[in-house]
This record gives sequence, structure tokens and C-alpha cells, in this order.
Amino acid sequence: MDNKTILDTFEPEIRVYSNPPTVTSETSIIRKFLADIYIVMNIPENSDFVNVRIHIKPLISFIWLSVILMVIGGISAIVFRVKLKR
Repeated sequence: MDNKTILDTFEPEIRVYSNPPTVTSETSIIRKFLADIYIVMNIPENSDFVNVRIHIKPLISFIWLSVILMVIGGISAIVFRVKLKR
């Protein structure tokens, strides 16, 4: 594969806070139509290495689409009921 095009860039983070001493990780998410890709980094306690986890969640956008369809259905049901009462 000679084509070296960058498709997406992930930027997960590990944040260290001093007061109180806390280490947190920030997830990097790339949203696609058919799947969301999550990358998480964390540091296990008392270790010198970093864990990197990659999660691929298929069809997450369909959950949002179903919420929009339910809202449209609810609004249309209310409008239809109001028109019937008149």
C-alpha cells in the first residue's frame, strides 16, 4: 500500500493532577456512520508501562437515529390528537 494518507487522528490523554494526586484518562473517539472507534490509555498502579485499549462499537449512530424517530413520532401523535379534538 503506497498511499500514505492519514484518515483520522486519535488523541487520547493521560492527565495527572497533584492535589489530590489523581491520574485520569481521556478517551479519544472517532465517529463513523457504521461504527464508533474509542481509544483509551491508562497506567496500571505501580507500573512503568501504559495500557492502550481499542473499542469498536458498531451501529451506535442507529441509536441516535431511533431517538430522533421517537421524538418525531411523539410530536406527530400530539399534533394528530390536537387536530382530532378540533
